[in-house]
Amino acid sequence: MTRLFRVLQKLITANGPLTVAQYMRLALQHPTYGYYRQGERLGAEGDFITAPEMSQMFGEMVGLWFADLWRLLGRPPKIAFLELGPGRGKLLEDVLRATAKVEGFHKALSLYLLESNESFRVRLHRQFSAWHPVFPDSLDDLPSCPLFVLANEFFDALPARQFVRTDEGWCERLVTTGPEDTLVWTQSPPNPAFSALIPAPLREAPPSTIAEVSTERSLILRTLAERVARRSGGGLVMDYGATAPTGRDTLHALSQHQLVDFLERPGDVDVSADVDFSLLTEEITRAGLRVLGPKGQGAFLDDLGIGLRAAHLKRNATPEEATAVDGALRFLTSPDETGVRFKAMGFVPASLTDEIAGFA
Repeated sequence: MTRLFRVLQKLITANGPLTVAQYMRLALQHPTYGYYRQGERLGAEGDFITAPEMSQMFGEMVGLWFADLWRLLGRPPKIAFLELGPGRGKLLEDVLRATAKVEGFHKALSLYLLESNESFRVRLHRQFSAWHPVFPDSLDDLPSCPLFVLANEFFDALPARQFVRTDEGWCERLVTTGPEDTLVWTQSPPNPAFSALIPAPLREAPPSTIAEVSTERSLILRTLAERVARRSGGGLVMDYGATAPTGRDTLHALSQHQLVDFLERPGDVDVSADVDFSLLTEEITRAGLRVLGPKGQGAFLDDLGIGLRAAHLKRNATPEEATAVDGALRFLTSPDETGVRFKAMGFVPASLTDEIAGFA
């Protein structure tokens, strides 16, 4: 039992079962007991480790991708660089270091960081004080200039509803209270209206098919894509997921780097759902932008030259350091690690017809 459990119990008693999206939103973002509102959970000592925490090479490749995009767009003199969910700032730190010698890029750049964790915000403000970072409360607070968007493992944590196909039609999976202070799964009656929410490839799927839909993901990306369409810029989304609906349950929870039950210890474990990149692609296309990818993270980083960067880092390294570089490279690019399950997807103005690095 957690402190958040009692909050959920009262909500369910008063209003009935929660949708998966409602549960995820409270589990992660409850103002007092939400997972992302309670200190720092990243890194080897936390619950999970992200690619930037694993190696500087990841952020260096990402940084140079944005610098090259800036060059292709004609080197605009003022840009807003927005990172969604920067956490402890490791990715941003590597991005800025890698681009420090790109003439004019830093002078043009203003930092905007969308971060809900107050502890992280304090750290980020101190860490990037020379940049005078802005922490917008809303995407409407961004300036009227070209926008560069970076989202690494951000969209997977946004709430998603989950539906299951039955012989009678589509039902929604719900969370309710069970015996002895537990949370258990239940589901709504079939509702023909749900069909309009289901991704087209799954609407006539056989029973037991699962569909996951996140309106928050779509809304955020739509807002950013429309701004890029109006003001120029571009974006890079990197996350785990699939290029099309899978029809499977992808909800999972992590604690101390181990998978745990999704409904146990709400507020104390990280919960997420795989990203359906086809739905994000629809939003980008609808805004009139050019979609890049999605493609496997390993292939993307290989195309950017991460292998050359690894060889350079090993040139004067100790045997132990060289082994660490090889391990990080394998973690980032191997199909057996994060090279395939994690995807990279970019978006740029449709008028930019040049070949874009990493997406050749």
